[in-house]
Amino acid sequence: MDSVQKFISENSHQFGYIMQEASRQWIEKDPDGALTVGTCNGFIQQYGDYHTILDKLQAIEGPKVPKKDVYKAIVSGHIYNTGLGSPDIEILTHVSNDTDDGEVYAGLEFELIDELEHYLEKKDDHFFTVLAYARFTSWQSQEGTEYDIEYDIHEINKIEDLDKGAEF
Repeated sequence: MDSVQKFISENSHQFGYIMQEASRQWIEKDPDGALTVGTCNGFIQQYGDYHTILDKLQAIEGPKVPKKDVYKAIVSGHIYNTGLGSPDIEILTHVSNDTDDGEVYAGLEFELIDELEHYLEKKDDHFFTVLAYARFTSWQSQEGTEYDIEYDIHEINKIEDLDKGAEF
């Protein structure tokens, strides 16, 4: 047994302090490569090491992040004739995976009016629930790169309508 091993065995009541101090000194000598003191073994045994916990967190958070820049929303609302020659829309609920304060759905109401105003040919109003996909698009013009938002809207009339995917 060398002197370090002997010191540690004689001071086993201070394992945490010894590990912390060794880590602190190592960080001073090698800030990038030093190992640090982390979570207790009981926690690791129950939940996994740091990287396993990150993987689990990503699995939980993953569905909230848009896949391949396609956003998805379930929107319910009411489209109606205003009596002034143009329809209007009232959004009742809107749930989406847009984490940027709804920016991708900024023009959705206009798209919904275009998609649903045919119902107003036979009646004064229509309540709806839709699955709305959105994505940012860009193209080159003479003025440079221009950006827009493309929508794909599916009205939900039966449960099977939820299985439809975006058509872009």
